Amino acid sequence: MNPADAAQTDAADINSYNELHRPRVDDKYKQRMETAYTQDYLRIVGIEHYRLAYFTPDLAPDDLPAALERYLEVLLDPLEIKPDHVVLDVGCGIGATTAWMVRRYGCRVYAIDIVADFVDAAARRFAGDGMAERATAQKMDALDLAFPAATFDFIVGLEVIYHFPDKQRFFTEAARVLKPGGTLVLSEYLTVPGAPRLGTQFVQMILESDKLETEATYRSYLAAANLSAPRLTDVFEQTVVGTNRAFRSSRYRSRVKAYSAVYFGLLFAAAMPAVYWLWEQLFKRGHARHVFMYSQKAATPAPPPGLSSGAAG
Repeated sequence: MNPADAAQTDAADINSYNELHRPRVDDKYKQRMETAYTQDYLRIVGIEHYRLAYFTPDLAPDDLPAALERYLEVLLDPLEIKPDHVVLDVGCGIGATTAWMVRRYGCRVYAIDIVADFVDAAARRFAGDGMAERATAQKMDALDLAFPAATFDFIVGLEVIYHFPDKQRFFTEAARVLKPGGTLVLSEYLTVPGAPRLGTQFVQMILESDKLETEATYRSYLAAANLSAPRLTDVFEQTVVGTNRAFRSSRYRSRVKAYSAVYFGLLFAAAMPAVYWLWEQLFKRGHARHVFMYSQKAATPAPPPGLSSGAAG
């Protein structure tokens, strides 16, 4: 082989190696950055949960810690979770929701996330809080759950499912690992039919979601997975509007601006008031939704197709 051919072969080999390994390197970098900016956000803003809050009239408009707790109380307390129940926390992050559920209900929780650094942080948190026997953190893809069928009484996913590339696969997996009569509990962002394309793209950009879905699409996913039609409650006034109001308050304005400047630059930090305003307007005008969603697995298996429950044997 002459030197020119050898050089061309070497270059092709290098390109092939780069193409093979670049996705893994990029994914690992992105996951580390996600961990870093999540933890820095919590530290700079001075809160425990990386999500929206839920403001009720009895809370001060800037009481973000209390409103973050109220979010979980409103979403989960009606389920009457007991100490003997087993719960799956999907997209657990650094484990704040799991720890809250263990403290409040005494239940057994399995916390999963696809980001290894989040899982490690959650496991350290559970050990430090003395709840390792009731809270377990595992690195796992929610589209391929490594649990036996009929394992969980409840599956909880807070502002996470809209990130999934194959939502139908998630719902099918959720139905498989739910016990008969078990409940799937979600906090989700939805788009609306006929919403302006640029508005939808803006919401997706803020949420870092490739594709938001409509309520009708979620209903079809759930039906295909043999889960019940969902019960939805629109909560954007309490969550999106309330959290934005808290961020604009004197208590949090400078903290949020400092975080934005560190991770997104001074120009974006300066534009944050306009970003918050536009984000809020899209919900107020009905172009996007934030909902609490509940769906159940039937308590008894459905009869085979074509066989009614009253058919004679």
